[in-house]
Amino acid sequence: MKVAMDKQTGRRIVKVTNFALVQVLKATVARLRKLEAELSELELALEDEREELEQYTDDIDDCYDRLDDIDEFVREISKGNVRSVSDVAGALQEMAEEREEERNLVDVLVETRREHEQQLRDLQHQSAALKREQMLLRKTRLEIFGLFRRNGVMELVRRRLAVRNQKLLHFRLRRIARTRSDAEFFNRRVPSGRPRGATEPSRLLFALLLGCVEASMTTVNLIPRHIFGLKADVHTAVAFVDDQTVAYPAGHHVVVCSLDDKRQKFVTGTEASEGVTALALAPSRRFLAVAERSERALVSIFDLKTLKKRKVLSSADTQARSYVALAFSADNQLLLTQGGAPDWMLTCWNWSKGKAVASAKAPLHVMAPHASPSSAMLMVSGQSSQALHGVGGSMAHLTASPSDATLGGAGSSGAGHSGGAASGATAAPALVSACSFSNVDAGLVCVTGAGLVRFFRVLETSFRPLPSPRMETDVLLAHAWLKQRDDFLVAGSMAGDLMLFHAGEFVTRLSASPGAGRAVHSLTATSKGLLCGLSDNTVAMFAVCLPDSADRDDAPSAITTISEDAATPSTGEDQFLGDAAELLTLQRLVRVDTGVGSVTSIAVSPNEDVVVVTTSSAQLLTFPYQTQAPLHAGATTALPAEESATSSANGSASNHNGVSAADSASLARSEDVEHVVASFHQPSDPSSSSNGPPGGAGSGGGLLHVTGMDVCVRKPLLVTCGLDRTVRVWNYMERTCEVSKRFNEEAFSVACHPSGLHLLVGFADKLRLLNILMDDIRAFKELPVKACRECQFSTGGHLFAAVNGNTIQVFSLLTGELVATLRGHNGKVRSLFWNADDSGLVSAGLDGAVYHWDLDEAKREAEFVQKGVPYYSALCNREGTAIYAVG
Repeated sequence: MKVAMDKQTGRRIVKVTNFALVQVLKATVARLRKLEAELSELELALEDEREELEQYTDDIDDCYDRLDDIDEFVREISKGNVRSVSDVAGALQEMAEEREEERNLVDVLVETRREHEQQLRDLQHQSAALKREQMLLRKTRLEIFGLFRRNGVMELVRRRLAVRNQKLLHFRLRRIARTRSDAEFFNRRVPSGRPRGATEPSRLLFALLLGCVEASMTTVNLIPRHIFGLKADVHTAVAFVDDQTVAYPAGHHVVVCSLDDKRQKFVTGTEASEGVTALALAPSRRFLAVAERSERALVSIFDLKTLKKRKVLSSADTQARSYVALAFSADNQLLLTQGGAPDWMLTCWNWSKGKAVASAKAPLHVMAPHASPSSAMLMVSGQSSQALHGVGGSMAHLTASPSDATLGGAGSSGAGHSGGAASGATAAPALVSACSFSNVDAGLVCVTGAGLVRFFRVLETSFRPLPSPRMETDVLLAHAWLKQRDDFLVAGSMAGDLMLFHAGEFVTRLSASPGAGRAVHSLTATSKGLLCGLSDNTVAMFAVCLPDSADRDDAPSAITTISEDAATPSTGEDQFLGDAAELLTLQRLVRVDTGVGSVTSIAVSPNEDVVVVTTSSAQLLTFPYQTQAPLHAGATTALPAEESATSSANGSASNHNGVSAADSASLARSEDVEHVVASFHQPSDPSSSSNGPPGGAGSGGGLLHVTGMDVCVRKPLLVTCGLDRTVRVWNYMERTCEVSKRFNEEAFSVACHPSGLHLLVGFADKLRLLNILMDDIRAFKELPVKACRECQFSTGGHLFAAVNGNTIQVFSLLTGELVATLRGHNGKVRSLFWNADDSGLVSAGLDGAVYHWDLDEAKREAEFVQKGVPYYSALCNREGTAIYAVG
C-alpha cells in the first residue's frame, strides 16, 4: 500500500528534522567549548604534576648524593685519614644518625613521588578520554553540516540572509561605517523599481559579507610549519640546544631547528610584543631566555624540552622598552639582563623565583676606583700584589703605553663611525653591547660597550662596583671569558683590537688582533681556543698559547723591582706584558659569506665539532670546527698561503700571529661552509643606502624586506622577491631553496604560474615573463608595464593580470597580447584575485574601493567603496557569490 505524501507534509517532516539537527548542533558546540576549557585546565594540571615530579626526583638525587658523601666520610674516618676528628666513635655515631635521617627522607620522597606519578597517570587517562570525546563531537558536527548542505539548508540560509535581512544589513553597515555617505551609497545600490525584499541576492550578500564580517567569521588558529628567514638584529642570535639542534630567531618566533632533517619547532613570542631583541641559553641547555620589545621590556624563560613558558620577567623600575643583552650564570640560577635606553638598567634575577636580586641604573656611569688594586681586591682575585702588578702594571703605565695611544685614536674613529656613540666623558650615554657572568665565579659580572668596561660583584641585594679600567676611547662590541685561563677576559673593539683583561685590570692589546678596518662583532670561547667574528664575514680561529710551567714559575720572580717612575715599566714587567700579548695565535680564517657584512653571532656545538654563525646579511651558516693543536707561547706557525697574515715591521697592527685586512679581502667563501636551512633573503644593496656605512651592525646598511610572494597550485613551490634584487623559488615540502636568481634591479612583485614552470616579475622598467629551469631563472618575454606592484596568473594559467598605475591590464600568456584594460580605481591597486572560471577578477586599492570585474565586457560587475579605508587584499569564494576584503 502506497502512502501519498503531499508537499506540506514533506516540508513539515523536513522542518522537524532540521530543527532537531539544529538542537543537536547547539548541544555539540556547547559541549565542545566546555571540553576545550576542561582540556586547558588539564594541560595546566599535567604541567604542574610534571614539575612536581621533576622537583621530587631532584630532591631524591640530592639525598643520594648526601648519602654517598656520608659513606665516603665514614670510610675516610675509619682509615684514619681525617686527623682533625679526635672522637672517632662519636663522629661515626653522628654520621650513622645523619644517614638514617637521610634514608627516612628518601623513603618519604619516594612514596610522595609515587603518589604524584599515580596522579599524573590519572590525569593523562582523563585527558585522553576527553580528547576522544572531542574527536567524536567534531565528527558529529561535520556530519550535521553535511546533512544541512545536502538538504538545502545552507542555500536557504544564504537566500534569507540576502533577501529578507535588510534591517540587519543596514544596521551592520551603519555601525561599521558610522557615516551617512556609506548608508546612502548602499541605498543607491538598490534599484528603485524593485521592492527592498526582492533585492538581487548576490549583490546583497556581497555587501552583507563585507559589512558583517564580525558576525559571520569564526576564529582560526594558524600554526607555522616552516620558516625561511632569520632575524639578524638580535643579540646572540643562535645557540646550540644539543649537538644536532640549534635555536635562532625568525619573525615573531624562535625556531628550534634540527641540523639533520631541517625540521623545525617553534617558540611563539608574546602576543603584545614587537619582536625578539636578545637570546640567552642556560649552560645546562635546558632553558632559553627570550627578550622582547614591548611597552615594558620583558624576558620569557622557556623549557626547551616541552617548549613551554616557565617564567616571565619584567621590572617596573626600568624605563626601557627592550633588553639589549642577556646572560645566564654558570650554575643556571641567575639571569643577567641589560636594559636599553634611556636608563640602561642592569638587573640580576633569580629567574626560577621571578625575583630581582640586584639592579643598577646606567652602569656606564657607575665609576669605581681606578688606582692600583687594594689588598681587598687582591684577596678577591686570589693573587699577590706583586703578581697582579706584573700582569696589569700601573695605571700610569697603561695610560702612557704606545699601544694604548694607538687604540685611542682608532677607538675615536670607530665611535664616529657608529654615529658618535660616546667617545669621551662629555659625550652622550654610550650604548652597552654585552653583559656576562664569569665562567668560574658566578658572582662576577662584566659589562662592555662604547667607551665602557665595568666589573661588578653580585651581592645579596645589590651590585658592588669593582675597580675597572678607563676605556673611553674604545668602542667594545663583544667580550668572552677564556676557558683556558681563570679570570681572563678578551674584549673586541670596532677598531679591530682584542683587549686582554685580568682581575678587572687591563693587561695589554693582543698582537693577534685583526687590525684596523676589521671590527670584532662577536667572540666565543671554547676549550680549543677563541672564535672571533669580524666585519668582513670572516671567522678567525685562535688558539690559546699556554706557557710552559717554567715560564709561569719565572714570571713573578722576573719582576724584581718596580721603577720609581710609574710610567716606565720594569724589565720583568715588559717581558710579562710581551708574553701576555702573544696569548692568542691565529690558526685559521674562514670566510663564511661573500659580499659586505659581519659575523654577528657564533655558536659552537657541545662536542665542539660544529660551528654555526649568523651574519648581518641575515644568513645562517655552518662549518666544521677544525683547528691545529694549541701552540706554546712564543712559537710560530706557518698558515696556508691564502690564510697566513703578513708580518709588519713594528709588529703592532699585523704580525706573524695577526690577521690582515688584505688577506680577508682576497679570500673567497670557504668550501666547507654551508647554509643550515637555505640561503635567505638578504638586506638591500648597502650602496643604495645613505644611512650608515656598508657592513653596519644589524642589517649591513640595507633594509630587510620581501616585496612579493606567491604559491604554486600544482607543485609545493613558494616564490618570493625582495629588496636584495633576488627572486627565489622555495620548496616548502623539502624545506630548501631550489633556485635563486639575482637581477640588476629590485623586483616589486612576483607571481607563479599554476604549472610551476613560469614566473611573472615586475621591475622598475619592464614586466618580465621568466622560465624556471633546473638551476636558473631566465626571461623569455618582456612587456611595457613599469613599476608593477601587483601581478597574478589566472586560475587556468592562460591569462595574467598586472597593475599599471591605477589601471589593471590583462594579457594572454601565449601571445602576450593585451586582452582587456580595467579602469576605475582612483588610487593604487594593492590586490588582484581571479575567480574559479577566469571569467572575472576582484581588485582592491588604497582608494577604499573593492571591484568585481567582468572580463568579457571589461566593466565592473559589483563594487563596494568606503573612502578613507585603504584595502590591501580581497578574494572571492569558489562560487563567486561572496567577496572578502581586508583593510
